Amino acid sequence: MFVNPANRDFRLQSGSPARTLGVDVLDLDNDGSTTDVIPAGAYVTGNEIIGRTGGGGTPPDVTPPSVPGNLSAVAVSSTQINLSWSASTDNVGVAGYRIFRGGSQIATVSGTSYSNTGLTASTQYSYTVAAYDAAGNVSAQSAAATAETPGSSGGTTNLRMTFPPEDASRVIVAVKTNDPLILGEVNGGAVEVSIEFPGGAEELTLEQMAGDASVLYAYVSTSSLTVEDVSMRHGAEVGILVGGRRVRSGVETNVVSAAFGGRVWQGRTQVVVMPGQMSGEGRMGINALGSDAGRRNALNEQNLMLLGEEMDFTLSSGSLNRATVLLAYDGGLIPQGLGLSQARIAYFNPSTGRWEVQENVAVQGDLLTCDVSHFSIYAPVLVLPAGTPSVQELYVYPNPSLGADNPTIRVKMGSVDTVEIDIYDVSGTRVHTVSFPGTSPQIDGDGQYYYEYAWLGDKASGVYVASVKGKTSTATVKGKVKFAVIR
Repeated sequence: MFVNPANRDFRLQSGSPARTLGVDVLDLDNDGSTTDVIPAGAYVTGNEIIGRTGGGGTPPDVTPPSVPGNLSAVAVSSTQINLSWSASTDNVGVAGYRIFRGGSQIATVSGTSYSNTGLTASTQYSYTVAAYDAAGNVSAQSAAATAETPGSSGGTTNLRMTFPPEDASRVIVAVKTNDPLILGEVNGGAVEVSIEFPGGAEELTLEQMAGDASVLYAYVSTSSLTVEDVSMRHGAEVGILVGGRRVRSGVETNVVSAAFGGRVWQGRTQVVVMPGQMSGEGRMGINALGSDAGRRNALNEQNLMLLGEEMDFTLSSGSLNRATVLLAYDGGLIPQGLGLSQARIAYFNPSTGRWEVQENVAVQGDLLTCDVSHFSIYAPVLVLPAGTPSVQELYVYPNPSLGADNPTIRVKMGSVDTVEIDIYDVSGTRVHTVSFPGTSPQIDGDGQYYYEYAWLGDKASGVYVASVKGKTSTATVKGKVKFAVIR
């Protein structure tokens, strides 16, 4: 093919096939036409095309899509406007849509919706949309749609969640918005937790995270919104998004993290880590420990008396800054003449073999609580005046007592004037009582005083509780132990 730009024409070598496919040529032979088509199989001589009317060529797509209709703009937050419109039509097919804001293109999408984020609060925005096809034909822009973003402050957002009675003692809601931290715990019956977001939440999403939970998705299009009666089923855990920041609520697991914190239960014993009080993420554990001679001897040497179980607190990974420990205590064990003012929480230091008594302890009903900076073995204790007897060890052997065996009660509590033992069955009926002088205690290998009493005679199979008291002229110490008899 030879092109002559000066004459605005070209010619193919005489007698050669044009091509096997149709070719579009602009003003091929200077006849003033916009486009000439060389049909497949045509021949040319000079600059004349032979067989021009023979057919076989494909005309170009020059038709634009229809104009998008029904454009809608809705402000869903102070920083986001959502757009939607009706689909355009095209003789070949619509490839996509161009989004314009204030006359300038800001995005290209393939669907019929778009979310414009990162906007400024209390500002009006105007949008248009144009459709285009694969050939590059573009429709006219749609009619404009406008929306104004709301203010970012003012008003109040309320959320009320209802939890079933099965979770009544395990509900904790921790919500962190800009500055305030709202922590709520409710006990008893079906639980209703109300959270108030001062200044209003711009966006509130309640999502299922685990378990079988009701799922709520709500946008806040103004500075205030009320969402009520979101029912959480047993075992459900949900996440809340507030202004793009996730918080957690529901029945907590033993996973703790820097962002969410966490809470773990073991009976009435609890440990709470608030958001921001640890680094990394890990699993907390609480395990009740059995009797240990080294720890018990340390209690006796330090004039400390156990008021409950020794609990081992663990953290699988991460680093703890601060946590709150809550330990159950038995007030019935406190000797006569002493009170809760001497009650403390102590942790066992294995490197020194001693108990470290914590002074910042508060009483919450039947719980002792204090803040700690590390996990270890913690226990509720009573600080005794020097020389005060205390129950350091109490057990029954053999347990269970089989056949003709006689259950023997052994108690280590120092030297007392009198020992009183009352035995009760499971109904609470006292079935045996005994009192004997404490003037002749036995001494174990560590030089500690202890007393033993064998319950002789006929007794029915069952579970029993022995209540033991040691009395002096100035104090009474108490302890209880459960055992079984099988005949």
